[in-house]
Amino acid sequence: MDLQRVPCIDMNLCIKCHKCIPVCPHRAITVRKNEDDFTSCTKCVKYCLQFENMTCRPENVCINFEKCDSCGACVEVCEYKAIRWVDKNGK
Repeated sequence: MDLQRVPCIDMNLCIKCHKCIPVCPHRAITVRKNEDDFTSCTKCVKYCLQFENMTCRPENVCINFEKCDSCGACVEVCEYKAIRWVDKNGK
């Protein structure tokens, strides 16, 4: 487990197959079901700034970094390489 980096979902590559959701041991990966669940919390922004063309949408698959322990299960299960490691320090 590497706590210096976190998994980050590139929604430009994600096909929303949701295979990452059940493999997360901490239930840190979710999909917002409707507009009421969409609060635009921006918790992901500091890790995903490199995705300039990505906009927050209610249907996006989201990682809650308060629950994530960077185990990497989601990175390994993603066949489309939509989840990748990002350095926590922005380096």
